[in-house]
Amino acid sequence: MLATASRLSTEEQMGTLYWQLFECAILLFILFGLYRFNQWLAKWITKWNAKQKKKSELLDRNMGSAIRATIEVLLLPSINTQWLIKAPDSWLRNQRIDFFWEGTFNVRGSFIVIVDRQLNVWLGFITAGTIQSLLNAEYCPGTISIPICGQRQAFAGPNVKTSGKLFEVYPRWFYKETSPEDWARWAELEDMYKSQPDFTTHDLYQILNNKKLWEKNISKKAERDEKRRRALEPPEI
Repeated sequence: MLATASRLSTEEQMGTLYWQLFECAILLFILFGLYRFNQWLAKWITKWNAKQKKKSELLDRNMGSAIRATIEVLLLPSINTQWLIKAPDSWLRNQRIDFFWEGTFNVRGSFIVIVDRQLNVWLGFITAGTIQSLLNAEYCPGTISIPICGQRQAFAGPNVKTSGKLFEVYPRWFYKETSPEDWARWAELEDMYKSQPDFTTHDLYQILNNKKLWEKNISKKAERDEKRRRALEPPEI
């Protein structure tokens, strides 16, 4: 009986010892895992900090490039708006003029539309002075639609007779209440265009279609737009 009790006591002691060793092994495994995890976490934090620092440096660099491009634009000469009419802000709010359209223009027939550097829209008849000022100010041909309406136009509109003058084509925003002064201004632009002494529509279109004249402007605008995009979009690293 005593021998049997002694054997059981020894086996219990060994079982307890084995269990303690097993618990120690588990504890060592956990401690080793925590150590390796801390090593990985420290490396990850270091890499993340380096990545964020590089991204911040790129953002600063891109923003600096965009600011320099903006200053370059501000130093350019203004366009000649003497023979243009400005679209009202109330009409512009519904047009969603994208700021990448700034510094562009489009022509159709005898009409020209211009989006200036402040995203104002100007409409008028093409003239030599206007075209030359666009060249000097580094404006580029664009795709913005011509905001006119009337007979046989993309946007239909009835003929309008006011102050004894008949208008077949006029700015789209003239649909709303329009002052006699605005109608008179549009009539003045139309009369001026018809009385140009030395330039015809054909002559002006020869200038507009001369791609070499506009290549430098197009290239510079593309470069400035790319700098602006990089400043607005977070860099991918």
